[in-house]
Amino acid sequence: MKFSIITPSYNQGRFITDSLQSVKIQLNAEKNTDASIQDFSVEHLVIDGGSTDGTVAMLEIWLQNAGKLQFRNPDPRTPDAGLPSASQDFSVSQFGENVRFHFVSEADAGQTDAINKGLNLGTGDILAYLCSDDLYEPGALAAVAEIFQKNPQVDVVYGDYYFLEGDSGWKRLKKPGPFSRVRLLKDNFLGQPAVFWRRRVYERYGALDGRLRFCMDHEYWLRISGETKWFYLEQALAVCRLHGSAKTSSQLAPAWWETARMVKQYGQGCRFFWKAVAMQCVGQWLYQGKRMVFERIGKWRRGR
Repeated sequence: MKFSIITPSYNQGRFITDSLQSVKIQLNAEKNTDASIQDFSVEHLVIDGGSTDGTVAMLEIWLQNAGKLQFRNPDPRTPDAGLPSASQDFSVSQFGENVRFHFVSEADAGQTDAINKGLNLGTGDILAYLCSDDLYEPGALAAVAEIFQKNPQVDVVYGDYYFLEGDSGWKRLKKPGPFSRVRLLKDNFLGQPAVFWRRRVYERYGALDGRLRFCMDHEYWLRISGETKWFYLEQALAVCRLHGSAKTSSQLAPAWWETARMVKQYGQGCRFFWKAVAMQCVGQWLYQGKRMVFERIGKWRRGR
């Protein structure tokens, strides 16, 4: 079983190494002793939007020191030399498993476009996307692979996740609970990096809606939820980092207005409209205040 993990990236150099590392260590998880559970591999596709903060250089440095690098030159007639360019493929062999990395750095139409580009390039059986400031918990992919392998009828696996408060080190556990489409219509209770779906879902329902900048994950869950089987894995799979420069943190009102428009196509009433109004008026101030308080609490907890 192969995972295709898509990481959209743009000027997140201070976070992306942690994100890459969290994917790499998945292959260091203990093997399942059940002979029916097959090994899994990871295809990590980093789609950078032309970062100007040194992200590409950081990617190259990390890859240079990630382990045993085996570069594959696109043109077999010329010898390999130095670091790969942004358009080259390369492979890493770690912990007895195969990991394939690929990255591109070029201008794009935003985060959703980058994710869709990665999904189109991906060849894995299981698809997911991990933003460059988010993380996987150790052993997450092994646990998800086991569920998919033991339950061929399951289309989507999702699990618990953490909110990481800035640089405080404080992780707050979020437990979404059993899946409900009715509940999803009222609130996006899923943690996006803790959701994984089979290729057959992508082949049937297509990619994310490229017109959306904020709620593309919510729209996708709604779009595919009608005739797919979901499995709730009661285990922390990922970490969502909360910080001031995150897109949804800095643009709360536009995000909620977009969601209010999006849910209309699914028959939702004015609930999201009034939420957008509230966010437009006071939401940004309340959210920023909450982040400051929570980060200070987190730093106090870490210093105890």
